[in-house]
Amino acid sequence: MGAWNVLTMLQKGTLENIKQEMEKKNLNILGLSEVKWRGAGCMTFDNYIILYSVGGQHQKAVGMILVEETSKAIKGFWTVNDRVLIVKLKCAPFDSGIVQIMHQQLKKKMTQRLEEFYEHIEKAMKQLKSQDIRIIMGDFNSKIGKGKYENTVGV
Repeated sequence: MGAWNVLTMLQKGTLENIKQEMEKKNLNILGLSEVKWRGAGCMTFDNYIILYSVGGQHQKAVGMILVEETSKAIKGFWTVNDRVLIVKLKCAPFDSGIVQIMHQQLKKKMTQRLEEFYEHIEKAMKQLKSQDIRIIMGDFNSKIGKGKYENTVGV
């Protein structure tokens, strides 16, 4: 499993490049940021299934690529918005919910947008059952720093 900010999937050859990287790294699931496709949907490419969220005017949007064998475990997928996508997989002993996110870069005075972003993640978490294994991955636009808050380093 991995995550990659691809910057765009509008260029010719991007899917082939992603496929080669997944094979090289032996990945079954790859979360994508900045897909920049319009709408939300599902498509196939060779032996891969691509799920993607709502993006407008070729901006933002997140997605996930799964190898065909892994995609057979998909129970469903939902888009919360253009920056949050949920994929639920049938696993044993518990199902897994993977939330692919793309954090937006915020200036200091944009705390309302930051709160909205976290509300979207919370909304995604509520789509999953309490016993589901939850994985949040993606592009957090984070910076490593010296700050520390409880068990979090780099704030």
